[in-house]
Amino acid sequence: MRQIINDLRPTVLDLGLSAAVEWQVNQFQRRTGIQCDIQDDHGEIALPDHCATAFFRILQESLTNIVRHANATRVKVELRLNGDWLSLTVTDNGCGLPPGGRSKYGSFGLVGIEERIVILGGTCTVFSEPGGGTTVTVSAPVIGGPEPVLSQEQEQGAGSAVI
Repeated sequence: MRQIINDLRPTVLDLGLSAAVEWQVNQFQRRTGIQCDIQDDHGEIALPDHCATAFFRILQESLTNIVRHANATRVKVELRLNGDWLSLTVTDNGCGLPPGGRSKYGSFGLVGIEERIVILGGTCTVFSEPGGGTTVTVSAPVIGGPEPVLSQEQEQGAGSAVI
């Protein structure tokens, strides 16, 4: 039961998004041996739980994609607050996306990232060159931004959630 609850909202987010990002990146570095740098100039950011969870899951998916596909030796994670918008940028020095790799059949990582950020009213950009690494940047309004929109079915469905 605890695992299910943690899957819905990681308990590390109780410490705040900045601390959770730092913890996740350190765990990733320890587990994979890939050198990581974090840039977070503003400390803890007050934001709604659904935003923190979405950004944290996007970070996890980005790091998972790096391990699975990039063959990278270095990763940089940047968390920036610009006005009412929060941006997360994950850059690697890996092999880059192959042409058409972003829309490859059966590939859900980038699609999931885009879906999570669109729910928040945000944007996602992916820049990659074969042999030149990949940069994923997501941005969304976090102060006074839209709440996630649930369909009537999602609101009434037992156990359903938008994450």
